[in-house]
Amino acid sequence: MIDSKIKSAEHETSVDRAVRRVKAMMMNWGFAEGCSSVYAVLIASREPLSAKEIGERTSYAYSSTINYLNTLIRIGLVERVRSIKRNVYMANVNFVELIRTEHEKVMAYL
Repeated sequence: MIDSKIKSAEHETSVDRAVRRVKAMMMNWGFAEGCSSVYAVLIASREPLSAKEIGERTSYAYSSTINYLNTLIRIGLVERVRSIKRNVYMANVNFVELIRTEHEKVMAYL
């Protein structure tokens, strides 16, 4: 068991490592595993992905992938873009602006 983990770690690509680290960071911030995995895959992608492609990379069902994407869109971490005959999704990586927006919302309540 440990040998297989060591071997898999040795063959881990830089993209796999980035996905794992972003997922861990998101979970540390309190996001569920599903949203964290979907966001990590989008962050690591060089191009927008369809929900089907995201589902294949995360091994989540299409319906679950759509639910996670909708949650991330509501939060502002993901953007939906209409492509030819399908929607594609891309990560919003402007954390500073997202934090500023959330800070302004909190301050408006005070």
